[in-house]
Amino acid sequence: MIDFSLNKKTTQFQLVIESIETLCLRHLSRTEYLQKTKREKEIEAKENLIQNLHPKSHLSYNSYGAPNLSNGKAVSLSHSKELLAFISANKLAAIDLEPISPKAYRIRHKFLSQEELNLAKDDEMATLMWCAKECLHKIHQKGKLIFNEDLKIRKITMNQLECTLLDKQYNLNYEKFKEHWLVYYFD
Repeated sequence: MIDFSLNKKTTQFQLVIESIETLCLRHLSRTEYLQKTKREKEIEAKENLIQNLHPKSHLSYNSYGAPNLSNGKAVSLSHSKELLAFISANKLAAIDLEPISPKAYRIRHKFLSQEELNLAKDDEMATLMWCAKECLHKIHQKGKLIFNEDLKIRKITMNQLECTLLDKQYNLNYEKFKEHWLVYYFD
């Protein structure tokens, strides 16, 4: 069993974050690891994580790219720079992990509504809002959403974002992790 960088487990969900390098080096030599592309490293890390957490299950994807676990648990994954985030729950799980950077602030007008733009006052807040919208998109699992119309952030409180996805309300959890925003949902 890996001693994960972050491992939250309750009767309702399990949330894990670990470095892609650590996950890969469980089965690869350093030389093999260094020869892999970024995408190959992400795939290797994901497979090793699933094998560690759910050894009798395998991961597949629906036609929209949303992951499914063969044991019936709802799952979601997110890659961010050197980290892999994973959440599993009984019915529905969604997660996004994003490094705090100026990028989300620069493009905020593309994914935020006019009302939401007033909340995105800096890089940190814009990144959190982008992360929330990505999490909502993963809840939907069907694509074809207009981020600044179909996904709304109504209120940001301590560790929760009150949001709507096509007029259905969701309360997303959020926290900072190593200069990243982590936003997740479980049901």
